[in-house]
Amino acid sequence: MKLKNLTAYLVAGAVLLAVAILGLTAARSGVTVKESAFALNTYVTVTTYGADRTPVEAGIQTIRQIEEQLSAYIDTSEVAYVNSVGRANVPIPVSDALFSVVETALSYSELTGGRFDITIKPVTDLWGFAGTPRVPTDTELSEALSRVGYQNVVLDRENKTITFLKDGMQLDLGGIAKGYAADETAKTLVQHGCAKALCDLGGNIVFLGTNNSPFDALQNNWFHRDINKPWRVGIQTPFAATGSYLAVISLQNAPGAATSVVTSGAYERNFTQDGVLYHHILDPATGYPYNGAAESVTIIGPSSMEADALSTSLYMMDIDEGLALAQERGYDVLIVDKNKKIHTTLDKSRVELSDPAYSFAQ
Repeated sequence: MKLKNLTAYLVAGAVLLAVAILGLTAARSGVTVKESAFALNTYVTVTTYGADRTPVEAGIQTIRQIEEQLSAYIDTSEVAYVNSVGRANVPIPVSDALFSVVETALSYSELTGGRFDITIKPVTDLWGFAGTPRVPTDTELSEALSRVGYQNVVLDRENKTITFLKDGMQLDLGGIAKGYAADETAKTLVQHGCAKALCDLGGNIVFLGTNNSPFDALQNNWFHRDINKPWRVGIQTPFAATGSYLAVISLQNAPGAATSVVTSGAYERNFTQDGVLYHHILDPATGYPYNGAAESVTIIGPSSMEADALSTSLYMMDIDEGLALAQERGYDVLIVDKNKKIHTTLDKSRVELSDPAYSFAQ
């Protein structure tokens, strides 16, 4: 009788051990689901870690819906409707989403003294970066600049309306819409039960959850370990081939949390005319591409929308001033200057230099 009991226990133990080994093997391998699309004038990719395709499909759908609402270059979008009004002092009713994005954008216009300005569309249209680029004449720029100025946008929070104070004013949310879309995509993934994901919206990246494998998570749950592997993201070398990185940064994420990384630089969209390079980051004060100390600006923090606005703004600021503003807003920053020096608020142990031409600023 005792022998039978012992045999039963051994069999049961073997079964449990086999189940555990199978579970650990499956957990170690993991499953990745990825989907890409062209939206918001860039290629976007959503990657989740699990067998269910539903979160990824919902994430891509969120991006498409936001593009259809916020793109100034889709005739049926809500922003296109706002821009079509064209008359001063006409309150324009808008959705909660559009109102919130514009409100955030205007707050950054105030913070940066107008360096970030979503009313710059009359000027960006002249440069043609969305189609055939060209250098506009001074006369054209002067006329377009007369219709630019965030101070001439009035928001009515109670009635959710936007009012322009000058005829012919228009919005271009290109400097903030991708960030908003990235944030909303991450929220969609969480709503669908996703614990780990990577959203890449062409320069706007959101990391959701820790970078632990399912095997790591299993160890944390079963053996009370404290494994929290960092996400690693490469910082593009300006004007080099895509995938050439000057540095790799390590980002620690809490379970369930999202961290955004947004980079802006003159190398992203540009053209050369008569031997002069012109890029898409336009100074609202002059209408011309901004030519300052920075080659690229990377912002790291909780909101991709705010990081989007900060990255554009800091590109047009003094480096020390930009570092201070980012920290004031609770964001880390890495600025690459034109002398290949790296200025950062990150602990340097989290920044692995991979191109010998670059070094930390003293």
